[in-house]
Amino acid sequence: MFTWESGNQDYSESGKKNDTVKLNPFTLSFPIELEKLFLAHYYKDSIGKINAALLVGAVFYSSFFFLDYILVPEYIFHFIAVRFGVTWLIVIIALTVINKVKFANAYQPMIALTAITVALTIIYYIIIAQPKLNNSYYVGIIIVYFWSYSFLKLRFLWASISGVITFLFYDLAIFTIVDLNFETIIVSNAFLIATNFVGMIISYTLEYYARKDFFQNLLLKKSMEANINLNMKIYEGDQAMTLAQEKLMLQSTALESAANSIVIFNKEGSIIWINNAFSNLTGFSSEDVIGKNPRILNSGKHDKLFYKNIWSTILNGRVWSGEIINKKKNGDLYYEEMIITPVTGNDSGEITHFIAIKQDISLRKQMEEKLAESEKRFRSLFENASLGIYRSTLSGDILIANYALIRMLGFDSLEDIKKRNLTGAGYVNPKQRDEFITKLMSNGSLIGFESEWRKKDGSIIFIRESAKLDSKENGDAIFEGTVEDISLSKFAEAELRESSERLQTVFDNVYDAIFIHDINGKIINVNNKVLDLYNISKESALTISIEDISSNENSFEMVHGYWSNVVNYNKTHMFEWKAMRPGDKYVFDVEVFLSKITLGK
Repeated sequence: MFTWESGNQDYSESGKKNDTVKLNPFTLSFPIELEKLFLAHYYKDSIGKINAALLVGAVFYSSFFFLDYILVPEYIFHFIAVRFGVTWLIVIIALTVINKVKFANAYQPMIALTAITVALTIIYYIIIAQPKLNNSYYVGIIIVYFWSYSFLKLRFLWASISGVITFLFYDLAIFTIVDLNFETIIVSNAFLIATNFVGMIISYTLEYYARKDFFQNLLLKKSMEANINLNMKIYEGDQAMTLAQEKLMLQSTALESAANSIVIFNKEGSIIWINNAFSNLTGFSSEDVIGKNPRILNSGKHDKLFYKNIWSTILNGRVWSGEIINKKKNGDLYYEEMIITPVTGNDSGEITHFIAIKQDISLRKQMEEKLAESEKRFRSLFENASLGIYRSTLSGDILIANYALIRMLGFDSLEDIKKRNLTGAGYVNPKQRDEFITKLMSNGSLIGFESEWRKKDGSIIFIRESAKLDSKENGDAIFEGTVEDISLSKFAEAELRESSERLQTVFDNVYDAIFIHDINGKIINVNNKVLDLYNISKESALTISIEDISSNENSFEMVHGYWSNVVNYNKTHMFEWKAMRPGDKYVFDVEVFLSKITLGK
């Protein structure tokens, strides 16, 4: 039962062959070298289950909070601190330690210590809440036994140590601190001893069979290795099996389920194997191509030199990779990316076969063509735009500019304009550059920013700029923007302003008093003669209406008729009117010429 045949296999690092392996019946341990292998295997196999058992056990343990509340409500906060504070801290520490590989040799003592500590908390409950819990809470220790012996994957030795120490602590407590009656002592000890005994048997049995399974799997592995070695010797010794074994190996390499199509052909150019992906891609079945030359896929899109280069490369033992246009069985053309790898014989080093791995890239080529077309359209739009387009850094270096901007600033080429730094020499007023950067960095974009730039020859142009913060390259912010030359409109605005000023001068120096007002009688503008005649300032004049400077002696009905003719029929009227200064109410006679004019739209 404790001596197992090793099959005369080597299990030690020293290379010593053992006919038998003896298992220590008391500690359940192998010889040293085999024990190391088992412990490493046991740790790897059980760590996930231990993690789950610790977490589930902690949750289950915490759930007894409701029982605490029913039996000893006066200690509830004390019990909560232990159940949810101390216990979870213990479990978290245990999880942290056992999941570190460097502590793999200490994980069993750590789990045993965790089980002991959890059991001690139950003994602690019995002590502080006696006598209420004297007759019931020892059952919690039995549950801990069940947990540690069955689920925590404790080895027999550590599980037994944990169980015995817990039992000793319990007896120490009930004989020195807890006042238990004799019957409860006998019953609780009997249950704990029985549970411990059964748990030890369970733990012993589980570990025994775990070690037996490990040893049998090890024997199986060694047996398989021996069989492989034997098969290799048979393969090498039996020349008649060489071709069949080689074909099997190649077919195993070119997995039938591979997503890419795979073709195997020999030096003579005959296809000997294809996978399903090849058939799905090309429409050719195995019957169609086995024994045929790969030229069955020839699309006619490549010249003889192209194929000659492929064969020259692979026959010289080098891998060929590239893109090729091939033809399907139905005549459709498709693009594929292909890698052809030479396969050499085991001993001779002579090339015997070639493996071609193919991937359909037709969709990718279509996307590349669309991308190229899109880029071409964008480039055309970029180069032929009437607005200047640029990409620059925060520091003012121009990264890219279109022809419109190059021409606008008087440069000859992109290389020429790249020599211009916008911060250093681009702006006539450097403060405008600072304002531009501040607003752009703050808002992320800027529309219609007007400034003055200096051309290559030193002349000044007025521009309107819109830009956005695109990204950062090497820590420097990148701006993308458009530039519009508004010099002509600026000059036109200046001329219009000068013309308006000249017209205002003439308007102010006309001898007659002139009012300009809207159809409601609100005054829009007056000349200087009005100010003198009515003894008011221009600011006051613009806040009054015609009625405010007219005497009540006037016939307003007559004027309303005139007004209707002027507004609706573009007629003119001349009539006498009694005017009144708004300040001193002085009334005087004036002759009025009433006509309609149109301002703006």
